[in-house]
Amino acid sequence: MDPEAADTALFEAIERGDASAVEHALACGADPNAVDPRLPAPFLFRALSTAAARGNPEIVRVLLARGADVDGRDAGGGTALIWACNGGFVECARLLLEAGADVHLRNDDGYTAHGRIPGDRRELIELLRRYGATEGRTS
Repeated sequence: MDPEAADTALFEAIERGDASAVEHALACGADPNAVDPRLPAPFLFRALSTAAARGNPEIVRVLLARGADVDGRDAGGGTALIWACNGGFVECARLLLEAGADVHLRNDDGYTAHGRIPGDRRELIELLRRYGATEGRTS
């Protein structure tokens, strides 16, 4: 399978929530750090961010095990941790933090992962604080 087709298959598998198809795409040459080849340049989202934003810890595990950059940046400076927190996905955030995600990274709007937590998600807030998060956004 050519690399672009493998990357396309990877993102399609992530969207379906199919971890075995993600593994297959990676085995066929997909890059765990790929950006979605189906999207135009202003919307460059990485595989790990896509899985985290969808709240799929099984796929996050697979991508991390296959070498995905835990702090890889997307369009707008987002990271997988920022996207996991934006969705309120505690298990994805925990896996990313355990893999060494940096709680202090900010997206282009100045938000850290802590600043993207919706509402009063105490478990997620406490998890980030255990890893040193203290604030959410710059002025």
